[in-house]
Amino acid sequence: IGDNMKAVVSVLAPCASFHFSTLEEYYTGGLFLGPFNGVTDGSAAVYFTMFFMAIAGNDFWRWPVANSGTPNEILLVDIMVFLNVIIQTAIVIMCLKNMFDHQRKELGENEVTGEPLNNKDLVVQVLGYFIPMVALTLLALMGKEPIIDYPDPGSFSPLFYLILLQCLVMAHLTISLQVNHITKSKYSPFKSRLMLLQLSAVFLIYILHLFDISAFTKAVFSDTILVLFSLQLVFQTHFVLKVIKEVSYALEIRVFCVK
Repeated sequence: IGDNMKAVVSVLAPCASFHFSTLEEYYTGGLFLGPFNGVTDGSAAVYFTMFFMAIAGNDFWRWPVANSGTPNEILLVDIMVFLNVIIQTAIVIMCLKNMFDHQRKELGENEVTGEPLNNKDLVVQVLGYFIPMVALTLLALMGKEPIIDYPDPGSFSPLFYLILLQCLVMAHLTISLQVNHITKSKYSPFKSRLMLLQLSAVFLIYILHLFDISAFTKAVFSDTILVLFSLQLVFQTHFVLKVIKEVSYALEIRVFCVK
């Protein structure tokens, strides 16, 4: 795909479907996987694709599908990204639909359910997921030499670490959501100090970027992204270990013990 917006979209689209599947579980009380779901069937498709690429290589993604040899050439990878976004968007919409359907459903005495659905809370939760993702994506478009569409990233690709940073933010929000689901407490992404830290950092970078755009070269943005990625990795590791410790203590499960 290369260092371009297609790479960002092709990764963030499945991340959104996984997060909203967890949000659906928060409101319905269970993760009900029907046929052609993204978790099992989708993973099988990914495994098959990776296995095929290990044998045949990945040059086939560059096969022209239409308008060959023109500036508007459409490659096989373009079709893949388009279908990926369409499928993941449909999954997110279905997750939201299932939340509302579950709340309107008359439940039996022992039927599984989750937290009560509040429209305002749901709007906050949806915005709280997409705002940091969009904000971090803007880093790829800022500066005198944007890291997006960089023709020759060489051995270091700042866009790769930016995408990985976005995946870590998604994982952090999803784990927070799971913790709130386990503890039967209200979930709000804006209670995440780590997410707010990333938002504040992007806002500060944007303000500084407006004062002197020429100073924000590709090297400066590369270093900035590495710093944000390192902070996220360290703090998130600490967060995950604390979650494991507290949940294992509540469930009386021995974790990180050799005896």
